[in-house]
Amino acid sequence: MIRNKKTKGKIYTIFSLSLFISISIPIVSKASVGINSYSDKNLIYTQIFNRGFPIAKTINFDEDDMAEFDYSLKTKLLDVVGLNISNPLSIVSREFNLIKNGDPEAAVRENKSSFILNPFKLDENNIIKNPETTPSNKPVDYTKVSEVYNPKLKKTLNPSNPEVLIYHSHTTESYLPNPPNITDPTKNVCAVGDVIAAELEKNYGIATIHDKTIHNMVFNNSYARSGETVDKYLSKYKNFKVIIDLHRDAIAAGDDIKVSMHNQSTARFMFVVGMKNPTYGKNLALARKLSSITQSLFPGLIRPGNSGDYGIYHYEKGKFNQQKNPAIILMEIGSNNNTLEEAKTTGVYIARILAEYINEKQ
Repeated sequence: MIRNKKTKGKIYTIFSLSLFISISIPIVSKASVGINSYSDKNLIYTQIFNRGFPIAKTINFDEDDMAEFDYSLKTKLLDVVGLNISNPLSIVSREFNLIKNGDPEAAVRENKSSFILNPFKLDENNIIKNPETTPSNKPVDYTKVSEVYNPKLKKTLNPSNPEVLIYHSHTTESYLPNPPNITDPTKNVCAVGDVIAAELEKNYGIATIHDKTIHNMVFNNSYARSGETVDKYLSKYKNFKVIIDLHRDAIAAGDDIKVSMHNQSTARFMFVVGMKNPTYGKNLALARKLSSITQSLFPGLIRPGNSGDYGIYHYEKGKFNQQKNPAIILMEIGSNNNTLEEAKTTGVYIARILAEYINEKQ
């Protein structure tokens, strides 16, 4: 009898699984349209599968990888039925045929109606904004921006003693007008790393290693592979003043993703610190120091974080290889909605920030 119950249970589970997959695959296939990444589609399947069958979870992704992906399943599935929660007109237009593609008059003409519905328009004067503040609750003064360069920080370059290591766990992340992921290092996040490395060596005498190894050809375990790269350099050089895992963020287009610095459109950035590693306190101290320098020199360049730390995002479940060395930080420079030029401009400012931290002690 017990054996029969187990057998029936297995049959029921297999049937449920088959039904779930048969329903979800068409949905995900539609949801996957427009996704241009090596494993983004797989991650959508993973999230649907794990939500439907949490006890199964046979498709396991590393926590750090899933944290970085941070895919909104709800938003993508809403997109399938034509609903964009960040665009109220997409919702209203499904209920009122008068609104079509942002042109209500076209719908009126089509219906031969004399009724005109004025489209809703929202401009800056209609928005009540809370001023962005620093930890001291003082509004950010975007007009007090320091010069890009500080010649007083320059020292003699010593190539045999690299002080900064830049690498990329997700090397193919890229910027507009390119696809979201691309292997060309002149068009992806490596191009930003090149700017930082060149600026540090040329203008501040700080020897820098920029590793462009592609760690995310298969998305899962990207951090494990990039961790091997970090180990290789730590074994050879023992230590660095700063080790940067350089990324490009993926956020909604409506978010505040850029700021004007010296009349140039510049991508904003932020730090991410994993709370699951034993060196969390030291990694956090470094991120706080760099954030403080940024706020002092270039107010508005850094994006707000969480947990009361301006410009720093604390991720409870993540390590991001930061357990390997207290000098490791993860930086998100710009987003998928920033241009490559905006992100490269940020790279120049990042070099000045790093030079202030490293060379001020010389």
